[in-house]
Amino acid sequence: MRTIVGVITPIKSLGLDDPIRKETIYYSYAQRPVNGITLTIRTQVAPASLIEAVRSTVLNIDPELPVYQIRTLSDRINSTLQSKRTPMVLLGVFGGIAVLLASLGVYGALAFSVGQRTQELGIRMALGAAANDVLHLILRQGMWLVELGRVSDWSAT
Repeated sequence: MRTIVGVITPIKSLGLDDPIRKETIYYSYAQRPVNGITLTIRTQVAPASLIEAVRSTVLNIDPELPVYQIRTLSDRINSTLQSKRTPMVLLGVFGGIAVLLASLGVYGALAFSVGQRTQELGIRMALGAAANDVLHLILRQGMWLVELGRVSDWSAT
């Protein structure tokens, strides 16, 4: 026989990625002794400032009781999310490297194109083309290369 002392909403006790189970049962220590006890404290002050006070209070009650894994809620959340945070940081870094390499590739292709057309651009300027007009011509053709790469990327998928 057990005595029901309260009903709570389902919680994620082990980690943020735990499935919520509605059938979780909590027993008081008097009804069902266990090997380990978890103590959760809500506080109005900084939780890290209470760690030593909690440890000494528990040891004052029972000096033989081992006290370990004292962590704040933010520490528990960070440790739970660390396994998801690391791949996301790596994905961001590799994505940034990919954008950098793509930009360098477009720059290289455009520089090569301009280098091949140096005489043509010189003749255009000698015949009266303004520097702005030549710059717009080069940039328009460079954007055409970018658009061509974007369209070919769509057709590949």
